Amino acid sequence: MGGQYHCWRHHEDETIGLTHPFHHDLRARGFGLAQHAGSGYGHDFRGWEFYTQTKIAYGTVIIGDQEYPHPVPTSMVWRPDKVICTYEVAGIKIHEEKFIAANDVACSIIVSGSPITLRFDGHSLVIPKLSIDCTAKVRFDQSNNAVQIAEGGTVVTHPVENETCTGRLIYDGMSTVLSSSAQITSYTARTDDEGRREEHPAFQQGLL
Repeated sequence: MGGQYHCWRHHEDETIGLTHPFHHDLRARGFGLAQHAGSGYGHDFRGWEFYTQTKIAYGTVIIGDQEYPHPVPTSMVWRPDKVICTYEVAGIKIHEEKFIAANDVACSIIVSGSPITLRFDGHSLVIPKLSIDCTAKVRFDQSNNAVQIAEGGTVVTHPVENETCTGRLIYDGMSTVLSSSAQITSYTARTDDEGRREEHPAFQQGLL
């Protein structure tokens, strides 16, 4: 089963890139981190699947002047050590292997049958209708060919029944770094109406 299912209802398909990999350091559960006299620190009875509200790297294949956003794999092979996806976009075969490396880095190796351009779209964590302050920052480090998203903000939390309070966003103080063996050829970033920091790096992908 690939992509995302909410209460066993299909929400989205798997696609090129890394959709929702996340690190959880057991600091809390739910959307936010709040102190409460009756329940301690970090409890939030809502948002245990908080990571579905962020996007890491959703791929779009660009061939000539045509864009093919978020292609769905024609096959997915699940192994204990990796997931292997194959795609066919405009007659071009694309092979992708996703895995967690020995140093805990989420990796994707992508090979195409013909030269293509890949653009990846992602954004910081914002909880719709619950986020209060959105302080995430995004930075393109051109010298190291890397994009860094530093998460931050506050959110309405629900520490105990019938009570809400303001807490730090579950990812506050954490960051994501995206890099590639291929040179990033273009990069854009913006802030949307809800305060999400969006990033759009692109690079050329050729034959193996």
